[in-house]
Amino acid sequence: MGRERAFGSVRQLASGRWQVRYWGPDGVRRPAPQTYERKKDAELKLSQLEADLSRDDWYDPDAGKIKLGPWGRAWLAERPLAKTTRERYEFAFKGYIEPAFGNLSVNEIREANVRRWYAGMLADETGRASAAKAYRVIRAMLNTALDDGMIKRNPCRIPGRWR
Repeated sequence: MGRERAFGSVRQLASGRWQVRYWGPDGVRRPAPQTYERKKDAELKLSQLEADLSRDDWYDPDAGKIKLGPWGRAWLAERPLAKTTRERYEFAFKGYIEPAFGNLSVNEIREANVRRWYAGMLADETGRASAAKAYRVIRAMLNTALDDGMIKRNPCRIPGRWR
């Protein structure tokens, strides 16, 4: 049986591995995303989670599980954009972003995915202006996901690619 603290607990599973469980700020008891071979590692993870919460640096790991396709369509619908801007954003989303990322959860998109996608657009002779516009749109979308606590970091981190 694991030792219980006010914040959470560490317990040994039947497999012999160690599981971390903790209370999120939303009042939901959550398991850590992975189990650990050693009890010390599990206890360290519990302490890290507690520190993240005390710094207000925690995010809900379930919040970003929505697929980018439907979430991106909702994001576009919510934006107060001029008609031509909306058309350009929708074209970039439907033509470049959704085919590449639409089936991934928002929190599954990684920097390497974005770099390969951008390089692929340039290699396929997508115009630089179109590639840059698509990049700016997905970057703006994922900035909103960051602000909403769906992700911890925006994976759109290619220097100078939004210009």
